[in-house]
Amino acid sequence: MNKMLGLGKLVTVGFWLMVVISLFGVFVSPFNTIIPVAGLAIVFILGIEAVLWRRALMASGELGKNVVMVLIFGVFHMATLQLQTGNARQSAN
Repeated sequence: MNKMLGLGKLVTVGFWLMVVISLFGVFVSPFNTIIPVAGLAIVFILGIEAVLWRRALMASGELGKNVVMVLIFGVFHMATLQLQTGNARQSAN
């Protein structure tokens, strides 16, 4: 499971690199506009996700760091947090 989450995070980093590179006008005409708009739409959606998950993010301790990670990685970071809390509960028992 951790490998799949890592792969998802890697693909997500690739997407965000593509969004940043497209801001410099490297891609051809329609993609120069479409990619940044898609990036803005995804940031908006991930912002909604961070608001919906705020209780779980507060419980994890580092709210600011986790909100930024959710804005970058989305559900992949939330799944990582769920695994960490699950492992912490198992080791406590």
